[in-house]
Amino acid sequence: MLVVDTNIFISQLSQLRQLSRAKAGSPQELVVIYIPWAVLRELDVLKSRHTPNNRDFREAEEEEEEDKGGRSAELGRKARAAINFVNELLGQKSDRVRGQTGAEEREAEVYAAHSADDRILQTCLKLKSQGFVTVLYTNDKNLANMAMVSKVDAFRFDFLLCWLSFSSLIVCCPL
Repeated sequence: MLVVDTNIFISQLSQLRQLSRAKAGSPQELVVIYIPWAVLRELDVLKSRHTPNNRDFREAEEEEEEDKGGRSAELGRKARAAINFVNELLGQKSDRVRGQTGAEEREAEVYAAHSADDRILQTCLKLKSQGFVTVLYTNDKNLANMAMVSKVDAFRFDFLLCWLSFSSLIVCCPL
């Protein structure tokens, strides 16, 4: 299972699209993209960045002025694009994409989760305990550190492709 962190949906959506469209016979074809419930919630929060219908317009305008580069508005746009992509993937009802339910997230909680990162790591640990080869796809170095300390592989895109190319593991099936 390839557990995808929120930052991948925001910063590397094109690479994720590439993985989802893997050709038959390629190592990427074996990947099951797993979307944690925490990621779905984070994208929902991020999509509303600087939308006047969702908050006091003056407050949004003031924040936009402080954020001269428009980074928050761009983040909202990227989150909405990611939500559309997730909707497209889940709508295909492919065996290569799976979303975690809220109930599954609660079931995975083995310690008090204080952040989305904690919940994403718990998701990885739960999948691993169920016998799935589990890999975390993230650009967050500290989340990757926590995953590796917990004996869960964590990769950025370039290392993920290398791992998929050279790994003899089948990442979509339980051991």
